[in-house]
Formats: sequence, structure tokens, C-alpha cells
Amino acid sequence: MRYHVAKPSEFLVITGRGIDELTIAKKALELVQGIIEGETHVLAASMSMEDVFKGTKDFKREVFGKVQVELNQFGLLIYNANIKQLVDVRGHEYFSYLGLKTQMEAANRAKVDVAEAK
Repeated sequence: MRYHVAKPSEFLVITGRGIDELTIAKKALELVQGIIEGETHVLAASMSMEDVFKGTKDFKREVFGKVQVELNQFGLLIYNANIKQLVDVRGHEYFSYLGLKTQMEAANRAKVDVAEAK
């Protein structure tokens, strides 16, 4: 009889008190990645691009909350994660323009604040 020990990221075994059947999921990393991507896409689709761009902290908090609910069923916890920066596709400079707009608004606000302070 031969045994092979799987690497930690190859299988996810779902078992424990209150779980009637033993469930084995191949490629746990792919399963978790699918959950994260799916929940992120659903949330992003429900928001405007400006909301996603300007509210990155709120977006991150909401993504983590929704993903954690799904990961709870596997006994997994999010300890730390990062959201990648949004980047433009070549030929479409939407995020670049939003960034410039935000910088210009901040500069104008600073000029007004300085003028009011005088």
C-alpha cells in the first residue's frame, strides 16, 4: 500500500461538528480564489466606477465582509488582504482622468482654504 501526502494548497477537507458528510475539495486555492473573484465582481458590478475608485476603503471593507461570509463555511478567516490598484486598459484612460480630477479638486480646495485663511 502506498500513500501520498498532498501539499497544503492541493486539497481542502470540510469536516467538523455539525457537518454530516466529509467533503473534499480539490485545489483549495482555486476554490478560495474563485470565491474572492466572484464576490468582488458582484460587488463591483453594483457600484459606479467613481464609487469604486473614490471609495476604495469602503469597497475593500465590503469585499472582505462578503468574502468572509463565504469562507466561514470552510472554517477559513481573512487576516489580511489587499485590493490591487485599478488601472486603465490601453486606449482607455478613465482612471487616470479620475485621478487627475481628484488632484485638481484637492488643489483648488487648498487654494480656497488659503484664501479664506488670509
